[in-house]
Order: sequence, then structure tokens, then C-alpha cells
Amino acid sequence: MDEISYSGSQSPKRKISRRAAIFGVVAALIVVLLIGLVFFVTRKGNNSEESTTISLPPTSAPTEQVSPATTGETTPTVTKAPTKTPTKAPSVTTAATNNVSVVVENGSGESGVAAKGADALKAAGYTIASTGNADNFDYTGVTIQVKASESDILPQLKSDLTSAGYTITSATSDLSAGQSSDALVIIGK
Repeated sequence: MDEISYSGSQSPKRKISRRAAIFGVVAALIVVLLIGLVFFVTRKGNNSEESTTISLPPTSAPTEQVSPATTGETTPTVTKAPTKTPTKAPSVTTAATNNVSVVVENGSGESGVAAKGADALKAAGYTIASTGNADNFDYTGVTIQVKASESDILPQLKSDLTSAGYTITSATSDLSAGQSSDALVIIGK
């Protein structure tokens, strides 16, 4: 029953099996897809070569370009050279910062200050032990305390907070040895 038979005057000289017909259609689709894929890849490769541009370093003086208007006249257009926006250098995360646990406290009374500071330190590779409110909300700037045994991390901690936009007002190595974290950061007004 896999064969197709024709009756009457439309009967061809040979019979085609259904499997052979399906195989032929699938094979034709595969060939069309492969040809399309080759065309697409070849076309894409040609486009990338055609759109190659050369970038020159920006100059400090504005340049004048003349572009034709719709009436055929020329209209001068002054284009200023792009200015570079300074970017912050990413903080270098050392193996030492990954092992330092920090408690971040809000000493300003503003909502979310400790969480924002904790996010900045976490991005720099520190382990955040906890966040919360300081003993009061009268702090100004950022106060850093580290354990004496962690005093070598103090310069890096100061640098990372400064890079994140904080102003350090106090940085000491006098955090109690009994404290559960290695460092305490209090973010004030």
C-alpha cells in the first residue's frame, strides 16, 4: 500500500512509492536550505568587508564639512570632534579582598545608604557580613575600622571606597579583635 496508483487516462508508466516521494521532498528541502545558508554566510562576509571603516583619533579643533542640500546648493556643517569622557578604572580585586568580611552601617540616617555601600564593596570583591544602622546618625563621611591583624587591607579598602565615590574621614586599625567581621565601614552624611 506504499505505492500510488493512478486510474484511467492519467496513469503514468511507472509507479512512485510514498516513501520515495517523501524522501525526494525532504532531500530537496535540505538542498534549498544549504544553498540558502551558503548564500547568507557568503553575503554576510561580503557586507562586513564592504563596511570596513577607518577610525582616526579625534582632533581638538572643530572640522567643517560641506554637504549638498536638496536644492543642489552646499550648506556648511560644523562638526565638533568628540570629547572623551573619563572613566573610572575598575578596582583590582585581589585574593585578599575575597577573604575580608565587612560590616557596613548607616551613620547618616538616610534610607538605603548601607545597602548602597555594601553593593560597592561586594562589587570590589569583599564579603559583606551584614548591613544595618550605626549607633547614631551623626557621622560625616566614611569611617573605616579594621582589626589590627587585617591592617594590611586598610589601604585597599580606602582605595575601593574612594573609587566608588566615597570620602574617607577616618581610617584606623583599632576594631576589636572580638568583632565577628574583619572590618567595619560606617557611611555618614
